[in-house]
Amino acid sequence: MKSYKILCTGNPNKVTIASGVRKIFPDADFIHLSNGYDLRLWDDERITKFVEKLQNYNVFINASYICHLGQYHLLNCVNDNWIGKVINIGSRAETDGNLQGTYHIEKNALLMRSMQIRKRKAVRSHHITAPGLNDGKPGHEHWLPMIEVAKIIKTILDSDVYIPHITIDSK
Repeated sequence: MKSYKILCTGNPNKVTIASGVRKIFPDADFIHLSNGYDLRLWDDERITKFVEKLQNYNVFINASYICHLGQYHLLNCVNDNWIGKVINIGSRAETDGNLQGTYHIEKNALLMRSMQIRKRKAVRSHHITAPGLNDGKPGHEHWLPMIEVAKIIKTILDSDVYIPHITIDSK
C-alpha cells in the first residue's frame, strides 16, 4: 500500500470533488476560502502561504474552480515550487464547442499545461476529464457522483503505470 499525504482544493463539507476525496482518503487535508486559503494567487503573500502549505504533502489534487485560470495558475505554482504528484480535474467543457464564455478555454489550458509537464521528474501531472458532476442541484441527479472522481484518483495513485490523462463518464 502506497502512502499518500494529500492536499486537495475545495470544501469537503459541500457537495464537491473534495467531499468525494474525503470519503476515499479520510486523512486528506483541504484548502479553500472557508478555512483561510484564498487560492487566487494574485500576490506574493497568497503564493507563499500556498507553497508553504504544499511542502507537507506528496499529492496535490487541483479540483476546484477558483477564478479565471485559477487552476492553471495553481498548476504552474506547483510545478515551480514542489515535488510530488498533481491530479488536475478537467471538464467535458474541454471538448464542448457549444459553450459560451471562457470556461472551456480555461479547462483546455489546464489540460494542455498538465500534458506539457507530465514527464517532469519533480512533478508528475495527471489530468482527469470529467463529465457533469452531481453537485446536488436540480437536474444533476443522474450526473456522475463526486465519489466516482475520487475512486479514479485512487486508481491513478495506486497504479504501477503512469496515467497522464483519463476521460471518465457516467454509465
